[in-house]
Amino acid sequence: MFIGEHRFKFDEEGIHSQGKGYSATHNWSVVKRAVKTDGAIYLFLDNAYAYIFPLSQLEDPGKFYDYVDSKINATSLSS
Repeated sequence: MFIGEHRFKFDEEGIHSQGKGYSATHNWSVVKRAVKTDGAIYLFLDNAYAYIFPLSQLEDPGKFYDYVDSKINATSLSS
């Protein structure tokens, strides 16, 4: 599962991922936090598991970070 191509889709429901032999959906409510570094954006699902998106692979890293951060914060405010 960790080798190969992975496709991601983001919408109101959450993060949808798909690759060879798997598909998954994580609701925004399970994303604990988003962290932006000089090289990547990390979406933490818990303290040891995160989706890592290299900035070089994102069309507009700032827009992407703002979008996911708003979804995470909206979910935490409604909990």
